[in-house]
Amino acid sequence: MTTAGRSVDAEAPFGRGLSPMLEDAYAPIFDEIVCTDARVIGEIPRDLNGVYLPNGPNPRHLPLGRYHWFDGDGMLHAAHFGDGWMTYRNRWIRGRTPSTPRPPPGARSTAASWRVIVIAPTGR
Repeated sequence: MTTAGRSVDAEAPFGRGLSPMLEDAYAPIFDEIVCTDARVIGEIPRDLNGVYLPNGPNPRHLPLGRYHWFDGDGMLHAAHFGDGWMTYRNRWIRGRTPSTPRPPPGARSTAASWRVIVIAPTGR
């Protein structure tokens, strides 16, 4: 991955050693995507139908000071299953105020925008 003309480690976009909660499987995802052609190893059972909606922390910016995994922005993920297929998409959780590009010097975001409840009416 390249950001501002420099190479960035996709498995540790903020650098190694800052926090284990910002590396490898916990590394933030910066792009919203829709994937309809994911490679599946094995097969998805045809009778598995529904949606899996995990949400969690996903910081957009380099933390100021120590990082706690409850801090910052969040992302909602959706894996839709039906008749042997799977579609994945993710979206930033948007609050009442848009995320600012960077907090002012000395400030630290402690609001966890990823604490959401998803309600899906039957049949939708």
